[in-house]
Amino acid sequence: MKNYFARSQYFMSVVTIFGTLVSIAIADDKLMAEEIVAKHLDSIGTKQKWAEIKNRLIVGRAQFLNLHPTAGGTSGKCVFVSEPDKLFFGSSFTSPNYPFEKVSFDGDKVNIAFVTTGSRSAFGNFILAHKEIFSSGLFTGSLSSSWSLLDLKSNKAKVKFAGKKKIDGHEVYILDYSPNRGTDLTIKLYFDAETYRHVRTEYSQTLSAAQGAKPEDSSRQLESRHQLTEDFFGFSEENGLTMPHSYTIRLVLSGQNATNEYEWKFGMSLFMFNQKLDPGSYDVN
Repeated sequence: MKNYFARSQYFMSVVTIFGTLVSIAIADDKLMAEEIVAKHLDSIGTKQKWAEIKNRLIVGRAQFLNLHPTAGGTSGKCVFVSEPDKLFFGSSFTSPNYPFEKVSFDGDKVNIAFVTTGSRSAFGNFILAHKEIFSSGLFTGSLSSSWSLLDLKSNKAKVKFAGKKKIDGHEVYILDYSPNRGTDLTIKLYFDAETYRHVRTEYSQTLSAAQGAKPEDSSRQLESRHQLTEDFFGFSEENGLTMPHSYTIRLVLSGQNATNEYEWKFGMSLFMFNQKLDPGSYDVN
């Protein structure tokens, strides 16, 4: 009996210690995430400079490539307009099959233009299914005045430290991101471990295989995997803010019968701040 109580006390001590270690680890992860966000914002500019800039108008060149199946591409121009709670993302191309891309969040709802009569692009359809990418202030990262990390407290998003890895030979910190209203996406933010600049956002989704008519049919079904990736590079200063001047989006849609892969490349050349914006700046029609 004496040995039984001794073992019980030992077991409870181990459980207590383990619980304490888990609590410390969770607290450390929270502090690590908060520190990364704070250093990231400092890497862009001072709080005073952030407060001075009410809106941004960014113009540049755009290129679209249909990577898989290979079907060529097209080039044109891009324009991004943003305020603390609004974003317009637009590009125009020379292709009659893909003349433009226009998506916006006007502070109330996400608007996605049809690129041809009754049809949206693969990108537009992906955003239609995951509007929180725009409404939560994630899309275009620190290029936008609506960048979610500028005010996590107000938008009630959550970030959690998720470790380190290397991208193109550079070590990065990873944060898991959860928007206030939830999402069926896994969202990860990547920050350069030396500069704390935001260099990538990944939005991933895995859809379970469809149920076949027969058991043997179900075994042949495959999962569908969708991933949208934003990459940011070419950082330099514009009006006191250090911002990326090159920006790439890649969308991979992998399903039962095929994989489609698309890429958009943007080079920003003109940054304008505190402009008198037209009331229709967020209209996609």
